[in-house]
Amino acid sequence: MPGRRGPNRTLITALTIEGFGPGLLLDEAVDRTTFDGYIIHRLAPTLQPDQLVVVDNLKVHYSERAKAAIEARGAQLWYLPAYSPDLTPIEEAFSKVKAALRTSGPRTVEAHSTAVWAALRTITPQNAAGWIAHAGYGQRRRRPRKRSAPRPQPHNVRITLPDASPIVMLHVAAPQTFDHLW
Repeated sequence: MPGRRGPNRTLITALTIEGFGPGLLLDEAVDRTTFDGYIIHRLAPTLQPDQLVVVDNLKVHYSERAKAAIEARGAQLWYLPAYSPDLTPIEEAFSKVKAALRTSGPRTVEAHSTAVWAALRTITPQNAAGWIAHAGYGQRRRRPRKRSAPRPQPHNVRITLPDASPIVMLHVAAPQTFDHLW
């Protein structure tokens, strides 16, 4: 019914060089206890030594339990400065996810849950690697020296992204009200 608001839903997920990592969809806002549970039980078991977990400046992210779980796996936790959209490639990924959700137009909570997981699967490793490289994570390339004569280019050139360091971008989406439910 128009004008009637539906429930709030919150998605917690991580963006890796392979695409989205483990996710958690909640029918409420996230609090520190829920965030700690996500890190300890869902994200930390997937982490490898020397990976970076980059989180934005949300109050629930400042958790000693979450930090300890990440560091116990040999990974590091990095906090982004306030309002740093150029450093958060997961925002670009969520833009694509939201577009997929708008296209699918779910009308029930169950259909919305299914649509969220399907939308997350639309993110390819190429998408993720591009967004992560664009945000400046990964190995820095040295600029080639200028040459006096241009070198001939082969016809079938394969473009590859620089190897990105292992990174996990963590995003806790703000609770979103779906006014098209019920």
